[in-house]
Amino acid sequence: MSNPFLASGSTASNIEPVPAGLQAAILTGLYDLGWQYNEKFDKNSKKIVFRFEFPLLPHLKGKSKEGVDYDLPRVLNKQLTNSLHEKAVMRIMIESWIGRKLTADEVTKGLDLTKLLGRSATIQVMHETKADGTVRADFTTVIPYQGQKLTTATKPLLFSVTQLKTASELDTLGLPEWIVKIVKEGD
Repeated sequence: MSNPFLASGSTASNIEPVPAGLQAAILTGLYDLGWQYNEKFDKNSKKIVFRFEFPLLPHLKGKSKEGVDYDLPRVLNKQLTNSLHEKAVMRIMIESWIGRKLTADEVTKGLDLTKLLGRSATIQVMHETKADGTVRADFTTVIPYQGQKLTTATKPLLFSVTQLKTASELDTLGLPEWIVKIVKEGD
């Protein structure tokens, strides 16, 4: 006999991942997460999230748990160490995307990442099946976009922990919950 009081559920998302393959995208968000601890390397490093929107893919439509209709563009986020070291993943991604090596001045004086906001890209989306059977979309390759002009459904978003006066402000900015959680866990 089954137990009628046995509760179960899944933490898996029912949202279909961004399709694998080459996808047209636009950088629509940069989130500065501040200093974050990395257990693997036992050190703190500055982290940043790049948010890409895929304007040529159909929007996600449905109802939230609260019964509110939604119509959202497809997006993927990538958290990277904010570094332009020659072997840094962020530097490799940016150089591939802009189609050239960064200049010595861009590396030593700093590259203003906000100038990349609104820039189109072609992203190689890959799927990974997690232990719970869900499929996660991710990307490592970003190259120049060669196609029709892309427009976004969302306006560019910039967030930096440096703009906060108090930690409680985080809850009032309308940021994604996962971003708020990461920032609160940081140093």
